[in-house]
Amino acid sequence: MAMAERRRVLFLDEDPNATASLRRLLRKHRDEWEMAFVNEPAEALDLLRQGNWDVVVSELAFTGAKGLDLLGEMRELAPGTVRIVLTGVTDEGLTGRAASLVHQCLSKPCPADELRAAVEQACLLQSIIEDPAVKEMVGGLDSLPSLPSLYLEIASRLQSEDSDMAEIAGLIARDPALTAKLLQLVNSAFFGLGRRISDVRQAATLLGVDQLRAMVLFNHIVESFPPQARCPGFSLDGLYRDALLTGNLARRITLHEGLREDRPDQAFTAGVLHDIGTLILASRQPARYQQVLEQAALPEGPDLATLERQLLGIGHAEIGAFLLGIWRLPPRIVEAVALHHEPSRTAYDGMCALTAVHVADALLGEEEGSRCHAALDEGYLRRLGMLDRLEEWRQLAREVMERAGDRDPADR
Repeated sequence: MAMAERRRVLFLDEDPNATASLRRLLRKHRDEWEMAFVNEPAEALDLLRQGNWDVVVSELAFTGAKGLDLLGEMRELAPGTVRIVLTGVTDEGLTGRAASLVHQCLSKPCPADELRAAVEQACLLQSIIEDPAVKEMVGGLDSLPSLPSLYLEIASRLQSEDSDMAEIAGLIARDPALTAKLLQLVNSAFFGLGRRISDVRQAATLLGVDQLRAMVLFNHIVESFPPQARCPGFSLDGLYRDALLTGNLARRITLHEGLREDRPDQAFTAGVLHDIGTLILASRQPARYQQVLEQAALPEGPDLATLERQLLGIGHAEIGAFLLGIWRLPPRIVEAVALHHEPSRTAYDGMCALTAVHVADALLGEEEGSRCHAALDEGYLRRLGMLDRLEEWRQLAREVMERAGDRDPADR
């Protein structure tokens, strides 16, 4: 790999032994990462001022310095840099406040594989999201939401051999708003059960673990980025309906193509989350995003993604993907969200979550006559040798739409 293509990673810890240990631990990555190891906060800040760094990994506690102030200054100097705290601090109040200033928190002693994975994911994210405006907008948010604790608890329970759905349902029941939303979902036309489900355990069993996790994330993002009154054109109900339609159709497409293992679930998760960036824009730039939505609603003109670029200089796909990447969701999900309007940018030539989400979004747009969806990229499908599958996928889209009906599925 050429030197210019290497990702730049900065490590800061006032303990020389700690940085020496990190240097040895990460030696094998010298060809892919340009790394600097420093022991003084002032030196780290100078390096951030001098050049572009993709990732900074910093301790939280420093002699004579306030770690929170340091992290805040790092965010101000380099909002587009992924910030990771690697600390031995055990004060939950302090680490909790630090979590609002960084993208990830890792505890010492940190397993080598976990640290490598965190840095690798951050570097991959910087490769997928090339627009510095997106990195600066998301990275510079005053309070960046962390991955929801409920999501982490569900993931932890799944790793236990003696966990069951009753235990997971018990976790969900602690969140009344999420419980209500999941019950709405399983009683919607998407499931067509013919009977009313009122028990969260039954709802959890019907949804399955991966669909549960997707809905936990969706609900958390909605709570973290409430749309503002100055953006009346944005509809949370519409976002929810489109999320379910796209997620279900993307999953059906992957199953129709004979893909198993984790790909149908990745397609569902990416489909549910593919437009969360619109919510972030409506929350953070409400007046300007209202202009985008008004123009997108006109009978003719550019599509939503093009209007975002023209009027805001950034796009919802990349913003949503950057948040998911910071949360270290699987790379295929992050890529599917990032590129669902322009799938030809991927280097991968196989059927994946990106293919399913792009096709699902585009075909639903055709059915609804909406310019807020992706325009079908036939060149991409031709490159994959899958253009002849379109009519079968269109039939799947019609079936999903018919099953959902004309009303919001959550209201059924």
